[in-house]
Amino acid sequence: MLTDVLITKTKPEPTREVRLNDHQGLHLVVLPNGRRYWRWDYTFQGRRKQLSFGKYPIVTLKAARERQRTAQLLLTDGTDPSEARREEKVANVTTMFTTLATEYLEKAARTLDPKTISKKTTLIERYLYPTLGTKPIAKILPADVFAVLAPIDRLGRHETAHRVRQLASEVFRFATASGRCLMDPAAHLVGALTPVTTRHHPALIAPKDVGQLLTAMDHADGSPFVCGALRLAPLVFVRPGELRNAIWKEFDLDGAMWRIPSARMKVDTHLDHLVPLSKQAVAILRDLKALAGSNPVVFPGMKHPSRPISDATLPTVLRRLGYSREQQSFHGFRTIAATHLREIGFDNDLVELQLAHKISNPVRAAYDRAARVPERVAMMQAYADHLDRLKGGNVVDFTPRRASAG
Repeated sequence: MLTDVLITKTKPEPTREVRLNDHQGLHLVVLPNGRRYWRWDYTFQGRRKQLSFGKYPIVTLKAARERQRTAQLLLTDGTDPSEARREEKVANVTTMFTTLATEYLEKAARTLDPKTISKKTTLIERYLYPTLGTKPIAKILPADVFAVLAPIDRLGRHETAHRVRQLASEVFRFATASGRCLMDPAAHLVGALTPVTTRHHPALIAPKDVGQLLTAMDHADGSPFVCGALRLAPLVFVRPGELRNAIWKEFDLDGAMWRIPSARMKVDTHLDHLVPLSKQAVAILRDLKALAGSNPVVFPGMKHPSRPISDATLPTVLRRLGYSREQQSFHGFRTIAATHLREIGFDNDLVELQLAHKISNPVRAAYDRAARVPERVAMMQAYADHLDRLKGGNVVDFTPRRASAG
């Protein structure tokens, strides 16, 4: 058993910690710098754990023993004292939801597109702040979040309700990771909202129609960068935002590869997305590179060359070519690729991989992204040649099956 006299007489050692044992796992650690800290070793559910009781002499020997006895009572009742302390700390946190949401958005802004951050900010300010904004985040319950989402859902705005729930969940997970919240209450509401009906992106699937569309696109009027983006889109079939926000440092034209950083991808895989470039795609990009000079943006806008073209630019060109929203969306080039690649013989897994759809098995996803690159290179060249044949009127005869490509 320890005494204050023994503690005071014990001198620190320059190369190691000195441990002074009291009883039942309670001990004092004397650090080489002379500081002394109370520690308690215990076992919970077969695992050895340790709890800190503070610094000596601020926490006296008597006070340390009191804290050990209180913790021992919790342990006897089947409660982990470390978890009980964490819950108590979180319960005493009064950080408001607005504070955490602001911190989350600031962190997300380091990696996400400014337009994405703007959308997230708008949703938070419009739907979450009025009800949850001034509440301590640690005290928000699933029912509180549902009270926000239910009116949106009742109005038939099901997709918005799901987006708001997901965004709230991102804020709560951030708060949990930083120790200011115990759980994500929004996670409990996944099944409480009306399911969102899958929305297909309009696309002209029939080979003859695709050939005519591509020919019309080759003769579109506009800036060389807009026309270049339009001609490149079917060859790479990435999502519209991934295309228009491209920068030159992502491209290796000699190696015929486009590496899109994971932060710019819709699906978070923590892996960059590789887009093998066909000879046709490389030719388009080389022409644009010759015009770009030192501008890092691949598809710069006319008024603000330091910024990419807007998300309305390319769909507007399609409308000018005579294709309505109901006939062909810009996102629909992914649908065309998904359908035609399967029809001309490429297996579904390879197509899904190139479309950057989420694969449920993360180990398999990482392996496929690394190991199937040669197959994807061959597929992308074969697809570019296929599109050339369609433009030339050499129509592949098949009955198209509408495919969705998110």
